[in-house]
Amino acid sequence: MKKNVAVFLGLGLLAVTAVSVAAVEIHHRVRFGHFISYGIHSDIVEKSGDIGIPGIKTFYAAEVFNYTLFPLTLAGWDYVGDVPGPPSFYCRFQVQKLSPQDGRWIVVVDVKPVEGSQVPVAHKRLYPFASFVPMEPEPTGAMDALRKGDLVRFAVFTNLHAPAADVYTEPFRIKEVPTTKR
Repeated sequence: MKKNVAVFLGLGLLAVTAVSVAAVEIHHRVRFGHFISYGIHSDIVEKSGDIGIPGIKTFYAAEVFNYTLFPLTLAGWDYVGDVPGPPSFYCRFQVQKLSPQDGRWIVVVDVKPVEGSQVPVAHKRLYPFASFVPMEPEPTGAMDALRKGDLVRFAVFTNLHAPAADVYTEPFRIKEVPTTKR
């Protein structure tokens, strides 16, 4: 009798785990168009808006996912903007452009606190199966160094002072650029 209960509970736990993993995979596939694997993962989030730059209506950001069994500690900074409310936590990130000449990724912009600034390091925990957008969505196509059709990606640093990024988004093409010179 006890053996049957143990087998039943084991199979039930296995079934719940399988359904949970399938639900996460299907949700990610529907939202982003691809399946994910174990580890830290990042995808592009697009948002529409208008900030007064003619021709620019799309904003991009990276969303970081923790598909591991352990919490991930992010080191970044708390940004207090001009809107009342609690500060926003940001991680260091880079916008990188693929060089058509040699196929290497070139850093277009490296967003981090200014060297020597008094911005204290802040930490945030990203728990298993959770996600976080560690940056403000930005009008990436408005950058002077980018042209329509350029292949770009975000490189996200989970450690503010790391020499290399920990996670990269899938490359995406710049769809729009300013229609007038600034």
